[in-house]
Amino acid sequence: KYIVPNDWDGSELHDCAFELSELQDKYYQDVKREYESSIESGEVPPSIAILKAINAWKRICDHPYIADKLWIPIENTNSNKLIQQSAKLRKTVEIINSVKSKNEKVLVFTDIKLTQRMLKKVFIDEYNISAKVINGDTAIRTSFKNDSRQKIVDDFNKSDGFNILILSPVAAGFGLNITGANNVIHYTRHWNPAKENQASDRAYRIGQTKDVTIYHPMSLSKSYHTFDAKLDFLLRRKRMLAENSLIPTGKVKIIELMD
Repeated sequence: KYIVPNDWDGSELHDCAFELSELQDKYYQDVKREYESSIESGEVPPSIAILKAINAWKRICDHPYIADKLWIPIENTNSNKLIQQSAKLRKTVEIINSVKSKNEKVLVFTDIKLTQRMLKKVFIDEYNISAKVINGDTAIRTSFKNDSRQKIVDDFNKSDGFNILILSPVAAGFGLNITGANNVIHYTRHWNPAKENQASDRAYRIGQTKDVTIYHPMSLSKSYHTFDAKLDFLLRRKRMLAENSLIPTGKVKIIELMD
């Protein structure tokens, strides 16, 4: 079974992950204490408390400031510092550095708009690339003021050499042919493995001439199972069950993330 083993001590980190930063660990423990306190006091229904905690842990694994849901702290922080504050962001930059060295293109998926903005800021500072973003706000058709999703994809596919495109797995998970990229990074994982596979398939379309590499950068800890670790094991298990059953399994349920 692809589950988090009870005796797993985190000593062998995933090959696409780094150890949580001190700031991430602090935020993580603060949420844990808040969750335990709310359960003990009985002021908040357990279902609401765990939903709030899981959402916070998910965001902390992206970056501590993403959990604050505020743009100003991100905007006012040097990109180098932002990178060091998040294990996942540090691993992502390492991956993109490798992609850049090969003069290839990369798709970066996340469904959190604040994470999309943070990544755009970092990519401007690190690579001098103002990466385009495709999400629910992106126009379906080109207008006088805005490019359509297809126009953004066409320009990306036709661009020479290294480039980055940031996408929501929901908004860009169907209908777009992005064969200009042969590297895919799932920065914020989707709960549904089928949705994640559908997003990855954007680079696997007819016309792709290169091998496509999929990355799942994570923020992990040697001391406890982070959200990223738990979700990774659950998604692996869902995929395994889907491959061995006639009826595909659905998305990860909240109860499965409770430990």
